[in-house]
Formats: sequence, C-alpha cells, structure tokens
Amino acid sequence: MIGRGVRGVIGQGARPVIGARVPPGIGARVPPGIGARLFPGTTGPPEPTPWATGLTVTAFVTAFVLLLDVLLTRTLAAAFGWVWIPANLVFGVGLAPSVWLMRVMPFWRWIGYGVALGLLLCWAGLVVTSAVGDPP
Repeated sequence: MIGRGVRGVIGQGARPVIGARVPPGIGARVPPGIGARLFPGTTGPPEPTPWATGLTVTAFVTAFVLLLDVLLTRTLAAAFGWVWIPANLVFGVGLAPSVWLMRVMPFWRWIGYGVALGLLLCWAGLVVTSAVGDPP
C-alpha cells in the first residue's frame, strides 16, 4: 500500500458499474431559464435600465468612496507625510480589477461606477490641493 502511492489507493473502486440504474435527477439538464438569470443579456429580451435607482446608488457610493479616500489620505499625510501618494495608488490599483468586473453585472455596475467616480474625484481634488500648495 505504501509503495503504490496515493493514486493507487484513491483509484480503487472508481470504475463505473455497467448496467446500473441512475436515480432520477442525477445528470438531469439545467432548466432553460437558469442561464438567463445567471448570465443576463445572453437570452431573452433586454430589461429596461433602472436609471433613477442606478444613479442614486452611484451617487451614494461616490460620496462614500470620496469620503473614505479623503479620510485615508488626510490621516496618512498627517502621520507620515507624502506616503499618502503611494497609498492612494495602491488603494486605486487594488480596487481596479473588482471595479472592472462589476461593470457587466446589472446591479453591481452602478456600484462600480460610483467607486470609479469617487476615486477620480478624490484624486482630482488631491492634485488641485497639492498644486495650490496645501497638501492634505
């Protein structure tokens, strides 16, 4: 047993039984409607875009991310000086893959738009305040 390794032990008894009856439900096909729910936009008519709800969610997420990034920047600037610049870049680059993946999901795209807009507004504000001579 030791000489055969793991493959020899696991492989025992793994052969299918010829002529065995499979219980109903095993190997059944997925209902046709589940694909449309998991991957919207692939089948069926498109749904209308909920602009009011989406833009409201985007506005709240933008405000939250803007506040969060400004607080992070001001805290790091007060404690460590110019360390806020690489920290802000790491924060943005770390969120970028998740935000990029959110853009195709029906509800999550609004959150992704809010995160991206909040970071861009914060960075624009930080560049302007640093250029004026009043770093965060």
